[in-house]
Amino acid sequence: PPVSPTPLSLPLPSTSPRPSLFPSLTPPSLSPYPSLPPTCLSPFPLPVPPSLPVCVCVSVEQCAQCGKPLLRSQAAVKAMGRLYHVECFRCSVCHSQLQGQQFYEVDGKPLCETCHQETLEKCSVCKQPITERMLRATGRAFHPSCFTCSVCGRALEGQPFIVDPEGAVNCVDDYHRKFAPKCSVCHEPIIPEEGKDETVRIIALEKNFHVKCYRCEDCGVQLSTEADEGGCYPLDGHVLCLKCHTSRVNQGKRD
Repeated sequence: PPVSPTPLSLPLPSTSPRPSLFPSLTPPSLSPYPSLPPTCLSPFPLPVPPSLPVCVCVSVEQCAQCGKPLLRSQAAVKAMGRLYHVECFRCSVCHSQLQGQQFYEVDGKPLCETCHQETLEKCSVCKQPITERMLRATGRAFHPSCFTCSVCGRALEGQPFIVDPEGAVNCVDDYHRKFAPKCSVCHEPIIPEEGKDETVRIIALEKNFHVKCYRCEDCGVQLSTEADEGGCYPLDGHVLCLKCHTSRVNQGKRD
């Protein structure tokens, strides 16, 4: 009887714009590919830009750090809308004096340049602090310039990507080249054509075929995917049409 192969749909990763999540995807087996969202550019919440403290002359006020009076005869520092003794205005982490230095306000506290850098999220590729734009994908943070395909190096900001079983980021083309099922005739990956979202893989005799490659091995006639006279009539592991199947059987009898 003829063998009826099963067409399978293999959807291409989605190119819908800017979703909010980047799920880690498992690799496809010989079943349909998973749908994959593109990268999403997340705004990086920078602290207040660096500032310089200003020395002022004051009447009797209290230092915002130590709480002691600020006398008229003393120089004072005005920063973050408050007044400090010069010696009291220090980095809240390393306690270095900040008078005359740039500082950052983080959660209402002053930080020097060095300590501020330590608070920034680091890129998972280059391990350097991310000071401007940040891409977040697969639970990790990246500089946009560092988020690239692990195979071809192509920049993937705003582009669809797929994570392979080792956790490496791949562009769609390279992922297909590595993991898409190969046609047993032409040995090319079975993937959607350009501009299309789905393709069909034919499985017969535990082999994979493009639709166009699913032909009789002897005469080359295109085989039907239905269980009818135009379908596959296998013999000794060979994909054959009914006519060539019958011819081989008869030849075997004569031999």
